[in-house]
Amino acid sequence: MQIVRGWCPICSIPISCQSRREIFEHFLILSCLKSKLGVFNGWFNGDFAKCMARNENNLWIATAVTLKNTFFGFVIGRVVAASRRA
Repeated sequence: MQIVRGWCPICSIPISCQSRREIFEHFLILSCLKSKLGVFNGWFNGDFAKCMARNENNLWIATAVTLKNTFFGFVIGRVVAASRRA
């Protein structure tokens, strides 16, 4: 069976069908470093802050939630483990 270059099965992960450039562009948009129009957001003119406030689905909030959940999971695990030893 020959597979045509660039062919992507429907059931696979969509990111695997994208080029590295497209993945990097999406990363910049999700991190609020670049707008959807392709313009870099400025730090001093407030574009970055506006993007953070407007878009709850960004990389920084996802990272903060992951770190918070990891921290509380660690703390709760330590408390449970300590209570079982007592």
